Amino acid sequence: MDELVMDNAYKAARKHNRRSEDMILFEYERYANIVSITNSMKLKSYTPGSNYSFIHRRGSKPREVFAAEPKLKIIMAFLMERIGPIIERHLSPCSYNNREGMGTMAAVNKVAEDIYICSHGYTRPAWIIKYDLKGYFPNIIQVRAYEQLKDLVLKEYHGPDKDYVLYALSVAIFCSPAHSYKKSPTWEWADIPDYKSIYKRPDGIGAMIGYHPWQVESSFYPVDIDNFIVENVTPYYTRFVDDSVMVTDNKEMALSMMPTIRQMYAEKGITLHPYKFYCQPFQHGLEFLGYHILPGRIHINNRVIDRAKRAVHDTRKSPQEYVDSINSYLGIIKGTTDLHAASSLIDSVSMDGITKDYSNYKILIKSKQS
Repeated sequence: MDELVMDNAYKAARKHNRRSEDMILFEYERYANIVSITNSMKLKSYTPGSNYSFIHRRGSKPREVFAAEPKLKIIMAFLMERIGPIIERHLSPCSYNNREGMGTMAAVNKVAEDIYICSHGYTRPAWIIKYDLKGYFPNIIQVRAYEQLKDLVLKEYHGPDKDYVLYALSVAIFCSPAHSYKKSPTWEWADIPDYKSIYKRPDGIGAMIGYHPWQVESSFYPVDIDNFIVENVTPYYTRFVDDSVMVTDNKEMALSMMPTIRQMYAEKGITLHPYKFYCQPFQHGLEFLGYHILPGRIHINNRVIDRAKRAVHDTRKSPQEYVDSINSYLGIIKGTTDLHAASSLIDSVSMDGITKDYSNYKILIKSKQS
């Protein structure tokens, strides 16, 4: 373990947030900070400093998000560079999120394809079963997650720094939310139900949304359940963190397996949401990850369209922020059969200095030459 190793981890950690205030302050005394964190790793003496949490709202749904201080980000980057590829090899191909090329739209397309195949091109009966997990992140058992990942490291990681990898793993998994200060106003936490807040969970329970190792572990934590469903219930199965969809031509058998699946989750501290269970013939369609999947069609949720319409009229942002915001919505819409909505959104753009690219469904800042 030397300064060069941790400096490389620092470069990986700052990749997507170099402009954040804490990273800028860290870089002012970069060498001294790298030496400090290297010594902390050598002595296994790291203690959390300025980790914080805040409330992020997507539409009307608030969620608790945690942000790590620079030193912890660097430790987690060091860890994930070494064990990320190992975890990826063991993930189920039916598990989506935080994987290259396996984001929201890929998961939606997978479900649409499963419906088509299982129903033999919409010609035979098939059923869609969807269930959600109740408060998934805040109820993960930390020691179980740690032992699961530790087992992988011991068996499959052969680098000379294995001891430091295990230490970094323990730091990332067992970093208590008690070491995080609440950056959002206190009143915002009133919108978070107790079962969704790590601050309301006992010590040792809960995964921090926003920490890279936890984002990856959330996909790996129930991998045995993923494999069980594919092997024993239906191969037409997709899970996106806490949202799961099964497509089957044998509804009775699939439903008879639900108590077993429920028990397997319970052993991991996770509960299936009692009010979010759906079982219908495929013709009825499915709401999944903000999309509405119907035979041969994928529509965007109206709530997303409404947010996009509000964003297109919000010209208080800088031109680059405005373009990034609108293009993110256009990227979501153009993967569906609602391309008219994408064209309509582009039509509504009124900010000066913007070029409208209808063929690629995006907007651009006009170049100075033009």
